[in-house]
Amino acid sequence: MRAQWQTAPRGATIRDRPLHIAPAACGRDTRGSRPEVNEPTTAVRSVRFNGEERPLGDDAMLIDLLCEAGVDPDARGIAVAVNGAVVPRRAWGERRLAPGDTIEVVKLFSGG
Repeated sequence: MRAQWQTAPRGATIRDRPLHIAPAACGRDTRGSRPEVNEPTTAVRSVRFNGEERPLGDDAMLIDLLCEAGVDPDARGIAVAVNGAVVPRRAWGERRLAPGDTIEVVKLFSGG
């Protein structure tokens, strides 16, 4: 069965159509998904490390996270990127982490 399209009455223009405004745009939330203004929200301090969420401590440094993950900072063939930007090895001990950062560690392997 084919769908039948509704057509406007003869002589009607686009201005004759009812204006549709989403309920959320009017300040009404029909599903109750918005938190109330006075509700406290608890933000979890975490970072994404190689695709996995990890908790983030206060004053967390990149070098600390790498050591926790078992990455040897003196090993050759390791590259680290924070939020898509490669961090030079000499800056690993100085780079502070912020909640929501994405850290990717790449280990190079030779061979085919």
